[in-house]
Order: sequence, then C-alpha cells, then structure tokens
Amino acid sequence: MGYDLGAGLRRLSDSADLPTAPVEPDDVVRSVRRRRAVRTGLTAGLGTAAVLALAVAVQAAPWATQDPPPAAPTTDPAPEPTSEPRTDDDPAPDTEEPTQDVPDTDEEEPPIPAGPASLVAVTTAGELVMIDPVTGDRVEVVTDGIAIDGDPLKTHVTVSADRTVAYVGHYGDGFGILRVSLPDGDAEPVFEGLRGYGPALSPDGRTLAFAGADPDAPQGAESFGLNIVDLATEEVRHVTWDEYNVARAIGQPSWSSDGTSLYLPVGWGEGLDVVRIDPETTTTLEGLASHRLGTTEEQSANAPQALADGRLLLAAHGWGFDPGPDTYRVLTVGPDGRADGEIAELAGMAVIDAAGTADGTRVAVLARPARSDADPDLFVWDGASVVHLGQQGLVAVGW
Repeated sequence: MGYDLGAGLRRLSDSADLPTAPVEPDDVVRSVRRRRAVRTGLTAGLGTAAVLALAVAVQAAPWATQDPPPAAPTTDPAPEPTSEPRTDDDPAPDTEEPTQDVPDTDEEEPPIPAGPASLVAVTTAGELVMIDPVTGDRVEVVTDGIAIDGDPLKTHVTVSADRTVAYVGHYGDGFGILRVSLPDGDAEPVFEGLRGYGPALSPDGRTLAFAGADPDAPQGAESFGLNIVDLATEEVRHVTWDEYNVARAIGQPSWSSDGTSLYLPVGWGEGLDVVRIDPETTTTLEGLASHRLGTTEEQSANAPQALADGRLLLAAHGWGFDPGPDTYRVLTVGPDGRADGEIAELAGMAVIDAAGTADGTRVAVLARPARSDADPDLFVWDGASVVHLGQQGLVAVGW
C-alpha cells in the first residue's frame, strides 16, 4: 500500500496524543492477528470507523518505540475555599501539639507544723531554763540566782502568751515575785513590799494572781489570802479569809482558758480542796471548801489545770486509814465538778507542780513516787497518752 494510514488517522482525530511516525497497514494487520482474543467479538461487517478506532488503539500499544509525549499542563482554576473568613472575634486555631504537664519542681513545700513551745522551768539550783517538751533536754539557761524555798509547792513559774515574760516565785527576804525577760534574762522584783508566792498569769496577760498578804492590812497583822493584780496599774484586789491563821494554806492558783474563773487549792495544812472563784466578784475564801471539785473529804487536791475541752485536771491524794494505804491519782473533772477520768500512768505519783499550754491541749507534770524525797520526774500528757521525760532536777514548770 502507498497510503499513509497514520497521517489519515491524525486528520480524522481531534486528539494531540497520536504518534507522528508512519503506520504501515501490513503492520496493523499482523498486530490484529496476534490479538485474536481481542478480535473474537468483532464481526466481519465492521465499518471503516471501527477499523480506524482499532488502528488507533494498536498504534498506542506498548510496542511503539517512541517516548510518550509530556502531559499537557492543567488549566483548571484553583478550588475556592469553603470556610468563611475568620474574624478578630474568632479564636485563633490551636496549631501547637498538646504537651504533657511537667511537675514544677520549684514549688514550695508545705510548711512543717510548728512543735509545742518550750517549757520554762525552775531548777533545784535556782536557774530558770528552757526545756524541750519532746526530748526533755535543756535548751537554754535564761537566768540564775532564784532563791528556792524548802517547800516546792510554793515555787512556781508562769509565762505570758507571747513568750516574752515569766513571773517566778522567789524566796529572798520573804516570799516575793520576780519578773524575768525571757529574751535577755533580765530579772527584777515586782510589787515591792507585797509578799506572795505561786504566780498565775491570766490568758490575756493583763492580770496576775498569787497567794499573799493583804497589802492594806495593819503592820504585823496576820492576813493572808489571794491577791489579784492589774499589771497596767498595779492595783491590787485582795480576796481574804475572814478568820485567817497560820494553819490554813493556799496552793498554786490556775486560770480557766477563757480567763473568767480561777481554780484555787485552799484548806488546812496538807488537806486542800480545789475550788472555783470569780476573779471579779469573789471577796472571801471562807466556806468555799464545801464546793470542792473532783474530790471527797478523804482526799486532798492540788495543781489544778484547765483543759481544752472545758474539763479540769488535778492531783488527788487520798488519806489512808489502817489498814488501807494512801492513794495518789491524777484526775480529770467534768463541768459538773465530778471526777470523770484518771491518768493511769501517773497512779501512785505525788504531783509537785503542773502547767498546761495556753490552749489546754498539753499538760506538763512534775511528780515523784509517793513518800519519796527524790527530785520529781517530768511527764507530758497530751490528752491521750503520757510521755516520761525523766528526772530533770526541776521544782517548778510553766508553759
């Protein structure tokens, strides 16, 4: 054949991808024969258009030797955005990947709760010292030169709530009260000419109560009772016994936690009863023994201390009658004035002194075995248990 079949196809086709090399009809026939499977569905009656279409397919088959033409560049327009444009009120998209929180190692640790304040105590050597209430160790000697009376029940120390001042019973030229600055140890007598012992400072630090003589009594008169002193003015209110004599005794007073009452051991000789008085209105101690707290007529009581729950702690000594022995107990007394508990660990111990914290949650007790002349041991009671801190050579303790 002399006809250029490829050129004829290009003229008939609207595609730009047809090959440009000449196509021989004989080659097309041979290729069609080789692809018998493809032609089996064709009939002899195919028209010219079908043959031309088959020729185009064969020409584009892989046996063509030329490289395929490059793809035509696309001219489709870019797709329009489907979302609305963001306004200033819309939050910016979060493009950062979430990160795991890392603990802040520089964060401050919670504060360690403060321990109980140091005890303030008087030693047998006449020193005023600070005592660690956990270990019983002496932390500091504040001052010395305190004269100690032979009767430990008349040596006592009381401490202000701000821990700056202590008042100490001092047996110099007769009984007197020393005022001691705890920061620097300076000590000076107070209430010159006013004899007394067993000071007890009110919770607000404004009033000092102690056993002592009536400042208004005539010279040489035997008048003894309870002095209540306004520390700002040094005005003294004296609560007296109508018929005082030397056989009568007053022990260490103690304030209630709210400052509205005073607990006071009063009696004859060794037989004392703890009574409650109003520091504002009580004028005499006469007849108060009938209102004793926590004990019976066969018991003597001392060292009262108010507790946080409104109860009272006191030491009770039961007089033994043959063949029964004396008994020594530390009791708790309810608001009704009746004993409602006992500190079993202190059974059989004679209490010399006791002092509670301002909130009434802890009580320090100086005690020794009954009928013993040994120095007392130091105990601390927290309302549930007793810690024995050993023998410390102490005669008085304050908190």
